[in-house]
Amino acid sequence: LRRKEAFPLRIDHSNYLLYSHSFLHYGVDEARAKHSRHIAANKSNSKNPCYPVGYVDEDTNLSGSSDWDECLRSVSQLFDPANCLDDGEPCFDSEALTQLATHEEKFVATSAFVFAWDYLQLKIGANTDDLATLNKQAQKICNLEFSQQVRNYRQYKRRRNGSSVRTTTKPHAQCFNAAYSYHLLSKGYSMPISNTPIEVDDIK
Repeated sequence: LRRKEAFPLRIDHSNYLLYSHSFLHYGVDEARAKHSRHIAANKSNSKNPCYPVGYVDEDTNLSGSSDWDECLRSVSQLFDPANCLDDGEPCFDSEALTQLATHEEKFVATSAFVFAWDYLQLKIGANTDDLATLNKQAQKICNLEFSQQVRNYRQYKRRRNGSSVRTTTKPHAQCFNAAYSYHLLSKGYSMPISNTPIEVDDIK
């Protein structure tokens, strides 16, 4: 790890390594916009596999194709060093994070992770479902048309009346967010697909 980004921290007789780094262009909203721009620039492909059939992106005029396997494949390219160099944007520094991640402790995730897990009807909290379960559940949900996805999600939220997780206002984006979370953790943080050491919590 670069010395300027790793800070020793001692709390109550315990030592921790605090790591802080900003990965520009790798926030989920910017990543989703970048992914859409790449597809729009490819004249042979006019559909975004991460968006559902029945949804059209207002910014790129791309329609969705509800293709989870292709979505997962295309999102993985955001973490390919060759692609970020071509764009002139900074690459995701997975090498530094690999040195950092011992996977002895859980990675606590919130915000976009919460909405993606909730949309796919996955468990969060101490028993958060791992990436293998995310992939399996996404096969069921992200291959559905938009109206079916939204109907299933609303039914799920009604069954879980009283759940503390807020309802997403971007249902069309959740399959991309799920694919992005999958690769961010597995490629970016080098976490295992099965028994992923992650705890997704809706921290307010």
